[in-house]
Amino acid sequence: MMKAKQIVYEGLHFRSKLEARYYIFFKSLGFDIEYEPEVKNVYGYQPDFVIYTEREADDYLMRGKNQPIYVEIKPIRDITKLFDDENYNQFIEKIHKCWDRKKDLILFGDNTFSKRGHWCATALCWQENFPKFGGSSYGFNYCFDLRSDTISLAYHFYEILGLIEQDDSISLIDKIDYVNTQTINTKWNEAWSKLRWKGKEVA
Repeated sequence: MMKAKQIVYEGLHFRSKLEARYYIFFKSLGFDIEYEPEVKNVYGYQPDFVIYTEREADDYLMRGKNQPIYVEIKPIRDITKLFDDENYNQFIEKIHKCWDRKKDLILFGDNTFSKRGHWCATALCWQENFPKFGGSSYGFNYCFDLRSDTISLAYHFYEILGLIEQDDSISLIDKIDYVNTQTINTKWNEAWSKLRWKGKEVA
């Protein structure tokens, strides 16, 4: 794997260009994020981002409370292949050893979609379940909330970042259309353009 190039963007020191690109991209989607957050009761590992969710739904996904989603960024082309990639065996073992499984942790790769089912992210730890060996069955898609005109993440047809009312627990299949791939790719490319012109590499 190529060595990551560190970069400064908007006063933040990112450990890689890919992380900086995701920072710009997530912001353009309207996500409330923090880079390299401190995570209570987690030692020996620090995720790249936390996404603060807006929904306060009393359903099994959120376990009855507003649940932040922690994010890891890795330069892997197909996120569904993470657990088959020998380059990440030590990383997976670290997560399995250090991470608090009550905190949701997902992984994004170096593209806006994976090859399988147009997933944009896959679970490292979700619903207190982390697969030490073998692949994850949890995939995430970008989705579009017609009422708030915002892009969000969907998990098995349930929105986890959007503005659905607390008593609304029906499947989003009746509420949203999946975002046009081109819309997401355009924002992804715009993030790279901003980074090229405004980012500063660290020597």
